[in-house]
Amino acid sequence: MNPRIILKPHWQSCYVTTDIERAEKHFGQRYGIPNWLRMYDLPLTTLDDEPFGLHLSQALVGDTCLELIQPFSGADQLFRHGLPEGAGFTMRLHHHGMLIHDEAEWQNLEETVAEENFRPVWRTSRPEVRVLFIDTYAELGHYIEYLYYFDKATIEHIPRN
Repeated sequence: MNPRIILKPHWQSCYVTTDIERAEKHFGQRYGIPNWLRMYDLPLTTLDDEPFGLHLSQALVGDTCLELIQPFSGADQLFRHGLPEGAGFTMRLHHHGMLIHDEAEWQNLEETVAEENFRPVWRTSRPEVRVLFIDTYAELGHYIEYLYYFDKATIEHIPRN
């Protein structure tokens, strides 16, 4: 077990938004980040196998990934957390993402999460990546995501700005 794995240096900052295209334009105009990998209409499921949908965009700024998420359907409450209802266009910090580099580090993470009583709120495994979210919102004001990319070349598809 390694408790420091919980707050290791983060690779990603993610903002949830009510309008992903407007958020992309905002980051392009205000912060000089115009190029995004767009993955719209992603079908996903909760820990209880309830379906939900997200629009997701990613951009690399140096070695840091900036991610935007717009929840749009189903049981998407985790990704609506922090977004005020009826407020028009909004963006809010949602989570920081940490890269996991190999299977041994992933197993260490799983053991630490269990032993230190961190509550997983979402996980998924896709052909290119394994993902785990833990609930640190009350303590830190955001969630923490862990990403284990099986093929590191997947990251190279994210546009650099």
